[in-house]
Amino acid sequence: MTQNDTTIDRRSLLKKVAVAGATTGLAAGSAGATAADRPGRSADPAEAEQLLESYGGDLLALLSEEGVLDAGDAAELATDRPASPYAPLRGEAGTAFVDSGVSPARLVTVTEVAGGTLTASVEPETGESYALLDDGESVTVFNPEVGTLDADDTATTQSCSQYACPPEADGSCYASSAVTYEGDRVATQASCCSYYQCTDP
Repeated sequence: MTQNDTTIDRRSLLKKVAVAGATTGLAAGSAGATAADRPGRSADPAEAEQLLESYGGDLLALLSEEGVLDAGDAAELATDRPASPYAPLRGEAGTAFVDSGVSPARLVTVTEVAGGTLTASVEPETGESYALLDDGESVTVFNPEVGTLDADDTATTQSCSQYACPPEADGSCYASSAVTYEGDRVATQASCCSYYQCTDP
């Protein structure tokens, strides 16, 4: 993540709840691959919208308040575009489920918005929701429990998978990155491992 000028919405800090143990086993620079993010399954539009409305209502409201979405409605996201389970890992527009050995399974929706690429996630198992907005220069985290965070506010730890990144990534693997704020996980982000070559694409 890189720096940006987004400020923290400290009004939400009183609502903050700890997600115990969410970053257990994640270590930046790990020498070997772990059971990190892996493809799940495609999600049909009705299922995706229902999960976003059930578990992501506060997130959608925050995104609307911050001007990322117009009305804060699930229909503004790419829920009408079922994607390959690999698509969210590649940052491709669409909606699919992503499983993980190091963080809760989640529904991921990737949507191009005016401000960049918005990746919104809900975790039915934990009830957590969060989004990452990548404008090409910086990444902003939106989490209803803590508000809006930039790179200065968060720490990121990475865990590699055995799923290959696109060919232009020189054989590196997808990674599951836990984004934390004051020790608590506030988002999970897919990226490419820069230090680990994928041996089983």
